[in-house]
Amino acid sequence: MHYLVDGYNFLFRLNADPKNLTERRQQLINDLGTKAQLLNLQVTLVFDSQYQQGESTRSHYKELEILFTSYGETADDRIIEEVQAAAKPKQIVVVTSDKKLAWFARRCEAQTQSIEDFNTWLEKRYRNLYRGKKEKKEQSPGTKLETDIDRWLRLFEERHKRL
Repeated sequence: MHYLVDGYNFLFRLNADPKNLTERRQQLINDLGTKAQLLNLQVTLVFDSQYQQGESTRSHYKELEILFTSYGETADDRIIEEVQAAAKPKQIVVVTSDKKLAWFARRCEAQTQSIEDFNTWLEKRYRNLYRGKKEKKEQSPGTKLETDIDRWLRLFEERHKRL
C-alpha cells in the first residue's frame, strides 16, 4: 500500500496549536519518517504551499516522501492528481479527515482512512514492533538491539563519567 497523507490536515487534527508551524511540521516529518522506515511503509506527505511562489518540490527523509505543492495548488488537488495518475489506485490509501477529499479519493477507487484512525494504527504497529524487538533482545543475550532510550542513557552515563 502507498499512503498519501494530507500533511496540514494531519498536523492540525492532532495538535490545533498554530504556533511554531515550521517546528511542528519538521517534528511530524521526523516522526513519520522514522516510523515509515521502521515499519517499511510507503508514505507521501503532501503539504500546501499555495501562498508561496514557485514550483512544487519533492524531497525525501528516510523512507518518507515529502511533497510541497506548486503556487496556487492545494494539497487536496495534488493528492487527487496523484491518485488519478496511479496505475493501481486501489493500492493507495488517502489519509485525511477532509470529507470532500475522502469522497473524491473513493470516487477514483482509492481507499481512505481518517487521520485519527491512521495515527492509531501507526502507533499500534510501531509499539508492537518495538515490543517485538525488546522481547527478541531479552531472548538472545548475544545480540544487542539498542533503543533510543538505551542509547541516550548510555551517552548520558559516558558524559557523566567524563565530568
